[in-house]
Amino acid sequence: LNCQGQEGRGGGVRGATRRGGGAGPPPLSPRKMSGEDADTLQGIAAVFSLGHVLNDLCAAMWFTYMLVFFDKVAGLGGLCSGSLMLLGQLADGFVTPLVGIGCDQSAEKADKTKAGDDVRRRLPWHLAGSVMVVVSFPWLFYRGAQFTFGHETTTWAHGHGLRVLWFSIWVVVFQTGWATTQIAHMSLIPGLSMGSDARNCSLNASRYAATVLSTVAVYAAAWAFLGTGPTQGLSAAQEGSFLGLALGITGVGAAISGAFHVSMRAYTRTSGHLLANPDSPKSGRPVDTASVLRMWCASTRFWVIGALYMCTRIIINITQTFLALYVLNSLHAETTAIATVPLVLFVGSLLGTYVVSPVNDRLGPDFTYMLATLSIAAACLIFYHAPAHASIPAAAGAAAGPVNAPQWPVYAAAAVFGVFSSLLMVANTTMVAATIGDRPGSAVVYGLYSLVDKVSCGAIIMVVQSFKPEPARDAPPEEVLAVERSLAWYYRYCIGLLPCVVGVVALAGVAVARLVPNPPTWAEEPAAADAPGDATRLAASEPPSYGGV
Repeated sequence: LNCQGQEGRGGGVRGATRRGGGAGPPPLSPRKMSGEDADTLQGIAAVFSLGHVLNDLCAAMWFTYMLVFFDKVAGLGGLCSGSLMLLGQLADGFVTPLVGIGCDQSAEKADKTKAGDDVRRRLPWHLAGSVMVVVSFPWLFYRGAQFTFGHETTTWAHGHGLRVLWFSIWVVVFQTGWATTQIAHMSLIPGLSMGSDARNCSLNASRYAATVLSTVAVYAAAWAFLGTGPTQGLSAAQEGSFLGLALGITGVGAAISGAFHVSMRAYTRTSGHLLANPDSPKSGRPVDTASVLRMWCASTRFWVIGALYMCTRIIINITQTFLALYVLNSLHAETTAIATVPLVLFVGSLLGTYVVSPVNDRLGPDFTYMLATLSIAAACLIFYHAPAHASIPAAAGAAAGPVNAPQWPVYAAAAVFGVFSSLLMVANTTMVAATIGDRPGSAVVYGLYSLVDKVSCGAIIMVVQSFKPEPARDAPPEEVLAVERSLAWYYRYCIGLLPCVVGVVALAGVAVARLVPNPPTWAEEPAAADAPGDATRLAASEPPSYGGV
């Protein structure tokens, strides 16, 4: 996970300045660094990676198992399960810009003479979001809405409506907390990196490594929990397994989140000299949020990188969301395969984190992104052509039987997808962070990008689930078999072809991003200015350069 140009023992800051930055807060001055300071910086990166573990654990269950749980275990069907996923994505998406604005406004009140104070002022937002996640997440895997509302329902429609209402409440609470935690955590990066590309890369790589480790842990635990139930299919009988898994990861995530807050506050108070730019001014005026938004919206690169961020999230999140349904409906694999196939995918992602830095350094984020996109498309085509593990019965009353088809292509495709998804994510986040640089409004930018990401993913999930083939209630066996055959191909299209189409758009976005310049940089005017608009000015900047990352 080490990034070339990283500040090392006894060395200066190599690759720490971003070329083409234009006017603005000066870059870090080269200085000798003791071995103790180098260890402290590594400790800060490690602690920073812990801040998103709770979100990562819950996100692994949300994207991989929430749709399966709503559809197969809670019995809500395709339309209701897709609607709940869309509701959650909308709540997440619309909360993120608001949290971004509030988080940036809190940081603007920081005492410039106290290094690390801006980081500490963002932490309460992170804490509030973490509490909401811990309180709400386990309730998403509890079906007993009819008992919670004080009576047991007697009709299917009444019980169905109460369950949808029950899940809707907790989905909104959970996604609001998740979005608050995510934006507060990502907005810490500029304050911790202090304009250093090396620290930026290290923080992003450490964060993604923690994400992969958390996800691997969830799938390993799911393998253990689901292995105790029926070997084929999912039903209400597996509710206890999902609820136990949700309670376990929430408890572990809460403990790690608490450790993050204690350790980060300690680091910012005792090692503030490492988070201070000695050449930067010690005081400044807060930047007006409306002016920040106008500055970003006027930048072509802001929109191009935002579209690229959206495509990246769609490729990864949509694949993760429909992978379990693909395994169950298209491959007709055993129940434990909805844990083992994603597990292999994210073990591949973990291995991919070890090659991120050398590949990123040799090719740069843009060519790394292109390589990763093409490789992921190849893996998705393997998913599309992979043979089923069991056959659909040819006639009513016949049992589905195993087929003599190799299962290794699916696991090989999952491993390839995992390795290159690491490269895709880190390359994309590096592009975003380099575009933001030292400019104001980092949390606002991340919030707006997350809004587009969540709404687009939620809309795609809703559309896919709305058109999912489903048999009518009390349908004859022949109709059920016909629907099962259609469903098998339906999810092959979703996981095999949809990411490829989005990948083509992403490749076009990378090509355009290489042609457009960074947004202008904000620089402080002399303190004599009194009008609010005089506190800042715009300065032209050169096209971005990712050298040294």
